[in-house]
Amino acid sequence: MARLGAFISVLLVLGVGPGHDSVLPAAEPGAISSDRRAKDNAPESLNEDRPQDDAASGDDTGKKSDEAAEPTKPPRIVVVVSKKNPVDSIKARVLERIFLRQNLHWGNGWAITVFERSVGTRIRGDFSQRILGKKPEELNEYWLNLQLTRGLKAPKACRTAKLVKQYLLRTKGGIGYMYEDEVDDTVKVVPIIEDKDG
Repeated sequence: MARLGAFISVLLVLGVGPGHDSVLPAAEPGAISSDRRAKDNAPESLNEDRPQDDAASGDDTGKKSDEAAEPTKPPRIVVVVSKKNPVDSIKARVLERIFLRQNLHWGNGWAITVFERSVGTRIRGDFSQRILGKKPEELNEYWLNLQLTRGLKAPKACRTAKLVKQYLLRTKGGIGYMYEDEVDDTVKVVPIIEDKDG
């Protein structure tokens, strides 16, 4: 009993027990504890250093501006040849035959060298369907058959327009294609005559 009485006396001295508040002082009205302040301030400091994600914030302003910046129609593809080539225009049907390696020589007797674009690129897919009327998988089958029957390989594929231009500088009978805004004075653009009878 003596020990219990001493323990109760210690609690009363520390201010713990019936009729007493916690030993921690009460916070003033409107004040924020240090733990809560640290918790509330952490996200704000992070947001100041890193822009908030549009998807998380629900702000799609950036997305709309990107959509508005996209071109409304596909880029224009042009056919190019060596500047040494005297050809002034090509009928669409003749162009198709050239890229399918059915026509192997120009009118002046020069050998035709076709420079394609890399498989899987948008420009090659668009050109193949617009000019050749074939899908990529159909072209693969076509070239395999041509190699087996006539020993002709598929045209050399170039990754970039710059590479096409470099080859045309060295190949007077060369022909290729690129986007209009990729053309410079090292190559000649050849107009295509929409005449399927040719």
